[in-house]
Amino acid sequence: MNKIIRKTLSVFLSILMFASCWSFVTPLDAAAEEQGPGCEHNDYATNEVAATCHSEGYIIYVCRQCEAAVRVKKEDATNNHNWEKISEEKSLSCLAYNIGTYRCINEGCIEVKTEPMKDGDGNIVYGPHDVITIGGKDATCTEDGYTEYTRCLNCGKTTHSQKIPSPGHIDKNHNGNCDVCNFVTNPAIGKCDCFCHSKSAFERFLFDFANFFWKIFKVQKDCGCGVSHW
Repeated sequence: MNKIIRKTLSVFLSILMFASCWSFVTPLDAAAEEQGPGCEHNDYATNEVAATCHSEGYIIYVCRQCEAAVRVKKEDATNNHNWEKISEEKSLSCLAYNIGTYRCINEGCIEVKTEPMKDGDGNIVYGPHDVITIGGKDATCTEDGYTEYTRCLNCGKTTHSQKIPSPGHIDKNHNGNCDVCNFVTNPAIGKCDCFCHSKSAFERFLFDFANFFWKIFKVQKDCGCGVSHW
């Protein structure tokens, strides 16, 4: 019975001693067996190393009595690489992008990467377009025209052409026909026998000469077809 009591008391005291010493456990306790027994590691120095782009941050604990040392992780690597372009592979087609090779220039880092090249706005840079120029079309009296534009033979991308509005029929001499396409703008004029509609160059000269003075003296001359000539 006495042996059982002594053994029970011994276990109880061991538990109390372990609990009382728990608050004094340091990272160096893990290295105690390697450095030899007997050191409580109460006096130690620390050396803190900050994390870099390629390695984790950590703290080294060194016991000043037995020189036991242990490294404890503090934080992960930052991955804040400082990239510098070392080569460039340009695409020959607009269907593929340019590729750049970069290396980190931070001290001690050997990281290298390849990725699509980007412009100042962050857009991926592709190869050049293979373009052809498509001619424009002049406007007519009845249809609009457009300016020339380009189209890529690879991707089909086109530039926008500008619309040229149709001017409509023009009859500056009021002879009832369009000056550009000879379209009959006023059928009534075609039936008028007034010399102002004559196709004779001499008669047209006489009309223009007379019409010049009619305009100066503001004489209203209406043709028999109803057209005012000034």
